[in-house]
Amino acid sequence: MFRNNIKVAWRNLVKSKGFSFINITGLAIGMAVALLIGLWVWDELSFNKSFDNYNRIGQLLQNRTFNGKTATYKIQSQPMAKELRDHYPDFKEAALATSTEDHVLAWKEKKISTKGIFAEPQFSKIFSLKMIEGVQNGLEDPTSTLLSESLAKTIFGTEPAIGKILKADNMGDLTVKGIYKDFPKNSDLKEVQLLMPWQYLLTVNPSAKSTTDTWGSNNYNVYVQLNEKANLQAVQKKIFGIINSKVGENDKASKPEVLLLPMNKWRLYGDFTDGKNTGGFITIVRLFALVGIFVLVLACINYMNLSTARSEKRAREVGVRKTIGSAKSQLIYQFLTESFLITFSSFIISLGLVSLTLPWFNQILGKDMSISWSSPLFWTVSLGFILLTSLLAGSYPAFYLSSFRPIKVLKGNFRSGKLASIPKGSRGYSIHGFGSLDHWHYHRLQTDTICERSPAWL
Repeated sequence: MFRNNIKVAWRNLVKSKGFSFINITGLAIGMAVALLIGLWVWDELSFNKSFDNYNRIGQLLQNRTFNGKTATYKIQSQPMAKELRDHYPDFKEAALATSTEDHVLAWKEKKISTKGIFAEPQFSKIFSLKMIEGVQNGLEDPTSTLLSESLAKTIFGTEPAIGKILKADNMGDLTVKGIYKDFPKNSDLKEVQLLMPWQYLLTVNPSAKSTTDTWGSNNYNVYVQLNEKANLQAVQKKIFGIINSKVGENDKASKPEVLLLPMNKWRLYGDFTDGKNTGGFITIVRLFALVGIFVLVLACINYMNLSTARSEKRAREVGVRKTIGSAKSQLIYQFLTESFLITFSSFIISLGLVSLTLPWFNQILGKDMSISWSSPLFWTVSLGFILLTSLLAGSYPAFYLSSFRPIKVLKGNFRSGKLASIPKGSRGYSIHGFGSLDHWHYHRLQTDTICERSPAWL
């Protein structure tokens, strides 16, 4: 039956080419906009999830209270990471790292400006660097460095990079010990192209060297990885007052409190007000999700309006099919099938529109989004998207068109819209070959008498 409905629906679409083009194009544009917004929302919701230890990675924050107002900072003192590694078994790894900064690398006569960080060796394990060449533990050597794949190609081209010596910031030489795969663009480390050893920082930065054991100097990030059995809330309670027991009276006056922010909150729930987490970018994500839904609903409403606008043309078809025995449910299935065919065609076109505009979209937003053609999840979601859209767009026209009474339609008395209650020929014009209004009334009286004896399906 479904196959037959598809054939009938296809014939109707081909028969009304103008109507089909407008309907399919309008719905395709709405679906394309909804798909683009959906890809962006999915990209934001999957932020940082590319890391193997995503559910167990966190960053230490601290609250400080000044003049009755509590502010939250992402920086810690140097001794913090070592304190966690040595005295808190709930942490599998802890690593110091600087903020992402600009650095200049020189090789032969070539100079390249890039972004990088200084980090302890544990950093590579926490963020599970995916090595292309060399070793992951290259940061253990204070004279070595790790480069991203794209940076290595920029500097050395097709030449082997391992073992090459670079001059960093015109201060010291570093040997390339490893090439790692670039961090994804939907991660907080997307700009990091260069990793340099923490011990090298201590040799070239006197300020960092002088605060190695100072708890009162806060300038660095501390990233951690929890053990599999560690409970986040329990760990939070254990480290909450760790700074208070290490600093002097002046620092204690600011009531320092240590917070552990898991990686799944870095992007979308990173805002703090008065020392408490108050949400973040998730508000924008939800707003755009609503915009995408609104655009899709508008496209569906446009489809409904176009379908009901030509209801008078479809009325005779409904009347004939009901007269020969078609049930209302069969007509509903037929119109829903037609809606499915239009929606499916619109979806194919929308995929083409998304493919054409996605590179431009990525360039504006600094993203690396793509359509996962080989992903079963993508096609499953797409099928659900098509079914939902076709049901949303076609339900009202299906029930509306299938509700026509064949007696009114076949007698020529059907009108849609405001003229629905005005019968044809009521102004005295010739009707069905009858020259006068009185003659028409006589004919109608006879017809109504016959119809009163007709079967109920009329």
